[in-house]
Amino acid sequence: GQNVVHTYESPGAFDVSLRVTGDLGENTTTEAGYVLLVADTMEASGSTRQPSDTKTTVPIDFVNNVPIAEMYVPVTYSGTLNLTLDSVSVKGTRCEYFERVLVLWNVPAQKELVVNLKANNGGGSPPLVPGTGPVLNLYFHHASVSGGDTATVDTQEISGYSLVTKTPYQFDYVPDWIPGIVSGPEFACGDASSDGFVDVDDVVYLIGYVFGGGPGTPLAQGDVNGSGDIDIDDIVYLIEYVFAAGPSPIC
Repeated sequence: GQNVVHTYESPGAFDVSLRVTGDLGENTTTEAGYVLLVADTMEASGSTRQPSDTKTTVPIDFVNNVPIAEMYVPVTYSGTLNLTLDSVSVKGTRCEYFERVLVLWNVPAQKELVVNLKANNGGGSPPLVPGTGPVLNLYFHHASVSGGDTATVDTQEISGYSLVTKTPYQFDYVPDWIPGIVSGPEFACGDASSDGFVDVDDVVYLIGYVFGGGPGTPLAQGDVNGSGDIDIDDIVYLIEYVFAAGPSPIC
């Protein structure tokens, strides 16, 4: 026998052939995808919200060096930015043609989700080819944003499901996961109108909100006296700051 050594220079799926030669002739057998070398990553893309934003899309990006027939993607999305899951979709992603997109677990109170993606669910669709790009979109909304609030989109074992990708070669593996951070904006205390300045426009904005049913503003911008509410006291406080060199806002 021989001890065969081969060095692979790049990741991917590689066929292995064995050829036997003897008195009765020659015979060769080949195992497809017998050697898998993976350096694959799956990443939840983060984003920074603006004061007026109440919705966000988090793409799940995947770098795969081997064909993928099926994936199990458990996701958590907890933090001080209170995200609520609206829906999941593969539209516009590399997995748009997948025959099965199934939510196996969805517990909003625990901020937990498990999605199963399968290329061929009886219709004969081919595996996902090696490549880079989103394979799943998660759609969230939130009621309001405070400065510095964040939510982390991460993975963990949920109800017996762990992150795993399945190849057509009967090999499963776990790609490296990169968490994503969805961040609220860093507000300027007193900038009720969200224009980047603290001035008379913000006084007018607060007056419209308190007395005229105008659009709201996060506490981190409008609660200039730090009382925990936005009311007439904040209007008086901001007038003194803008027009009379009064104390600075203390949201």
